[in-house]
Amino acid sequence: MTKQKNIRFTENEIAAIDRSAGLIGVSFADYVRASVSDRLDRSKTDCVIEKHKKEIDALHFEFRRTVAEMRLQSLADTKIALEQMKMEFKGQHEQNRELLVKYLKALSAQVNEMFSGYEPVQNNPAGMSGIQSPYVDADGNIKY
Repeated sequence: MTKQKNIRFTENEIAAIDRSAGLIGVSFADYVRASVSDRLDRSKTDCVIEKHKKEIDALHFEFRRTVAEMRLQSLADTKIALEQMKMEFKGQHEQNRELLVKYLKALSAQVNEMFSGYEPVQNNPAGMSGIQSPYVDADGNIKY
């Protein structure tokens, strides 16, 4: 490993490391050991890891920091998207409400026009003019 400062992992590299390491709880050093084990035997791998421990720890720290930043950015993006969806939904809700009110007013006007020639029926509990609805009087008799 060579000494480098400010190493930044790309999203693809992080995804590859996640897939490769894929084992929750495995240390970063174990991941490094596993990734070079096909090239070096175990004792040499351990020596290389020990020799470059600070660099490996720095890479591990940068990796964790980058993952945390990406997760925070993802959460922030999700929050922004949800707020936008909420505002769009609120706007659509208001539009739908306005359309519904217009529709109900038009429907009410049509119904009033259809029944405008009828006289109200006395004792009509339904309260609809021109329609004789059955009802029960005080003696329990059904009336129209």
